[in-house]
Amino acid sequence: LMSISGLYALQYTKEGNLKEVDVSYLFEESNNIFSEIIKDKTDNLWIAAFSEGAFTINFDKPVIENYPIPSIKKITRITPNITAVFKDKDGIIWLNQNRWGLGWYDPRNNTIQFYNELPELRHFSDMGTVCCISDFRSIPDRIWVAPENESAIYCLKKERGKIALSERIDLMKCSETSGNPRLFYEDRKNNIWIATTTKLLVKRFDKDEIEPVGFSFGAITGITEDTRGALWISSRNSGIYQISPVGDLSVKNYNKETSVLPSNNITSVCADLNGKVWIGTEEGNLIVYDAMEQTFQDVSKSFRMIGEGILNIVADDYGHIWVSTNKRITEYNPNNKSSRDYTVMDGVEVTSFSSNSHYKDKSGKLFFGGNKGISVFTSSNALLGFPKNIKPIISDIKINYRSVFEGNNNHWFDIAEQVIHLEPEDKNIEIDFSSLDYTFFSKICYAYKMQGIDNDWVYAESNRKFAVYNQLKKGKYTFYIKATDENNLWSNETTQLKIYKRPAFYETNGAYMLYATLAILFVYLTFRIIRNRIKLKHALQIAQIEKDKSEELTHIKLRYFTNISHDFLTPLTIIACLIDDAENTFKGTIKQFETIRSNINRLRRLLQQVLDFRKIESGNMHLKLSGGDIALFIKDVCYTNFLPLMNKKGICFSFTSDPNQIPAYFDADKIDKIVFNLLSNAFKYTSSGGEIKIELLQYIQKQYTCLSIRISDTGIGIAKDDLEHIFTRFYTNRMSRAIETNGIGLSLVKELLDLHHGIIRVESEINEGTVFTIDLPIDKESYSDSRTGDSEPFILFERSIGVTSQEQSESETADDDPEKDNITLLLVEDNEDLKTVIQRILSKHYQVLTAQNGIKALSCIKENKIDIIISDVMMPEIDGLELCRILKRDLETSHIPVILLTARSSTDDRIECYNAGADGYISKPFDLKVLEARINNFITNKRNRQKEFKEDVEINISTLEYPTLDEQFLDNAIRIIEEYLPEAKFDINLFAENLHMSKSSLYRKIKTMTGLSPIEFIRNIRLKHACRMLKDPSISISEVAYSLGFSDPHYFATCFKNEFNVTPSEYQRQSQGVKNQFFPYNNSLNF
Repeated sequence: LMSISGLYALQYTKEGNLKEVDVSYLFEESNNIFSEIIKDKTDNLWIAAFSEGAFTINFDKPVIENYPIPSIKKITRITPNITAVFKDKDGIIWLNQNRWGLGWYDPRNNTIQFYNELPELRHFSDMGTVCCISDFRSIPDRIWVAPENESAIYCLKKERGKIALSERIDLMKCSETSGNPRLFYEDRKNNIWIATTTKLLVKRFDKDEIEPVGFSFGAITGITEDTRGALWISSRNSGIYQISPVGDLSVKNYNKETSVLPSNNITSVCADLNGKVWIGTEEGNLIVYDAMEQTFQDVSKSFRMIGEGILNIVADDYGHIWVSTNKRITEYNPNNKSSRDYTVMDGVEVTSFSSNSHYKDKSGKLFFGGNKGISVFTSSNALLGFPKNIKPIISDIKINYRSVFEGNNNHWFDIAEQVIHLEPEDKNIEIDFSSLDYTFFSKICYAYKMQGIDNDWVYAESNRKFAVYNQLKKGKYTFYIKATDENNLWSNETTQLKIYKRPAFYETNGAYMLYATLAILFVYLTFRIIRNRIKLKHALQIAQIEKDKSEELTHIKLRYFTNISHDFLTPLTIIACLIDDAENTFKGTIKQFETIRSNINRLRRLLQQVLDFRKIESGNMHLKLSGGDIALFIKDVCYTNFLPLMNKKGICFSFTSDPNQIPAYFDADKIDKIVFNLLSNAFKYTSSGGEIKIELLQYIQKQYTCLSIRISDTGIGIAKDDLEHIFTRFYTNRMSRAIETNGIGLSLVKELLDLHHGIIRVESEINEGTVFTIDLPIDKESYSDSRTGDSEPFILFERSIGVTSQEQSESETADDDPEKDNITLLLVEDNEDLKTVIQRILSKHYQVLTAQNGIKALSCIKENKIDIIISDVMMPEIDGLELCRILKRDLETSHIPVILLTARSSTDDRIECYNAGADGYISKPFDLKVLEARINNFITNKRNRQKEFKEDVEINISTLEYPTLDEQFLDNAIRIIEEYLPEAKFDINLFAENLHMSKSSLYRKIKTMTGLSPIEFIRNIRLKHACRMLKDPSISISEVAYSLGFSDPHYFATCFKNEFNVTPSEYQRQSQGVKNQFFPYNNSLNF
């Protein structure tokens, strides 16, 4: 009934009478002025209040009892925060108030009393924090209280409404590491299990003592017993344990590693009446273990609590599972999988629940404590029913973020037919839905799917009541939506929405026909292009084949010229040697010899051109830059090589340079060949009485110093048609005398200038002359990317390896040396003519042995004492380089000097020879005087060093200037002699044995290296040690002789006199006299 003074409710009694029901508490926060009351289809009442909107009364809502315990706040001045709860048989609620301790709350009169108010308990300060309160069937009159920070249990009893301490159980008596109690559990056999911070304890039903369980369970968070009597223990970080009820204590562990458990952080465990074990994790997973099938199943999605840590799990008397998290309580019916959440919106007073703060009384009510008090729940009968027929509706549709109902301009959505038509430009669509249940709107869940897009149902989040789809393609779609009731049971009713999206102009059939036509046209054009490219490729391949053949022919020519050039150098060497021999024989210079020698040099230059061109082709030509006066260098090239030709042809030659001295950074060898080739052509094609000029000009271009070289002549000239071809290899000017050119001179000039970062230009008129102009950089900065470390200073007026003045004088004086007949040379040469010529000439002064190749040379060296080896480089079987390496690696032959003869004369070839260990290097063709001078130089220097070593009173093997291997040999030999200094019987046999050499090998090596026989070498070392000993005036001559292995002092004196041209006594006095010059007072200190 409604009136202007409020709302009244009447109820029929069993006798049929009416009585008033107090409903005033429902409207305590309203003004009690109502205007209308209506009942909806679900029997809920809607009441309109003046200026306050509308109220709803739901008669299906479960009744939730709340104990806010306001008296706690009055006493403690803090909000109630219950961390442990228990209800005794008198209806008194035992609880632990956070930071205050154990207390007793009477809901009938809303009063509370704490332990510190009781005289008998106030001195137990550890009751200020209690984590567990429990009673037991086996001890009906005792209530156990577990203090959080004490290893003890308080047994309290209640007599005549008063609470007193019955017993204090000290857990330290059963185990020194018992820990502090955390929870209690009594199984069906009345065994009381006590979980502590360190272990598990048990008080068996037939014993009074508490004893530890001999197994470690980690940090225990819960204990339960299933219908088979197995005990389940949950732990933090260790998973869950099962203790078998049969026989001895048998423990089995289930964890993340050994089972399908998703986590080892188990926070709660509970067994229901059906034999299933429910397991909760800190991560929010709810797992059920079926003992019959022995399987684990994760049912977290049914609870929608992924991410919410589970605090407690409790099974009620109806088989329902109650799960508490921080913010809500969930009731779950495993039979039909229905569930209901209880939160603050449902009238729950507690805003934050606590772990292990729960209790189930004998009537089946469930108590959960937490922040703001205690909430009491009763199982809901609604979870036992079937799902309601709830059909959700489409409440709104938004296309491109605008509602179709906006502005009364809806031409998309047909509400009656539930069909929507989309245009091609409609990119996205949002579909809003609702069940129109305003009573349990927060508990309704939705699932949707778009046929053709979603493979399965999409379950929407609780606060998401819409679906969004972007970039739908043209075609037909069906959208399905279904919902649950307030008990999370899915309704069988679904709502459908038909969606049609029209195609864009480029998606129509006509457009596809156009695409097909274009594709066919594209394929045709592609085929035409590919066919034409194949034809072009074949044409290019043919052209490339022709080019490759031309290049191959060019390389064949170059390779042929290279090989024949090497073959020419050996005959040229023979001719040069014969000229030298003829000059020595006839004791005078024959005029024809100069002409022969000049043509030899000219032929040598032509052959070197071919070799250089081959090196450029293979990429092995590099710059060897050095500093010098380039003007003086070019002038030297001109007058040294062409002065006889100038005089012969009567050509007027002029050389000018601006300035006179031009310091430059250049490769002398490359500039020499460039200038020589250009001047050679100029003199070749200029008639007698003509004119040739060379003009040098230094200038600056882009901050770099450059040089211009202008070479002009008054020769026959070059036709304009030929100018663009003259730098092509093997090209011959038609106006020239073709028989005098090989066609590679100007090509080589162009290649060398490219290497030198230079350019060349040519101007010419027929019968008037030709001008070649060269521009090239001459400063160091222009060649920062070129090799500059292997350069050698160039020598003016010396174009080939000649004889130095010192070598010439040594050669002349050595001709009369009588000891030259004792020198044995080994000549290794595969060319029989050259070998015969050199042997015949050198045999006049030396003993000459010959060998055809390296193998025969090694055999000859083993059988003879060889002083110097002269070897060709290019030989069959073992070449000269390998022969040199073998000799220098062998201790018995490493001391023999080696002079290599080769047709290869580049710097790299010279370096290769020296790296092989050669002592000298002469390139073909060479003058015989050069070879003789080098041999005489080796002999003279070697004798001088041997004489210096022999006459030196100190042992200084560095005087001999031998390589490291030979110096090590001499060091070892001297060390062995020094070990046997006092022994007179030390002879060559013992010497050779200690050096691990034969006597003949030892004799040859010592004799060749020092000029002394082994016996003479031993005596020389002993006498050098005698010089050291004679410097001490206190030692007599006889003592020195005997200590050095001489049996006769007179013989010692004779040897000493022969070796150093002074007697031992005179040497001792001279040494003492030198000492007295530094210490003049030594002889006057007589005391």
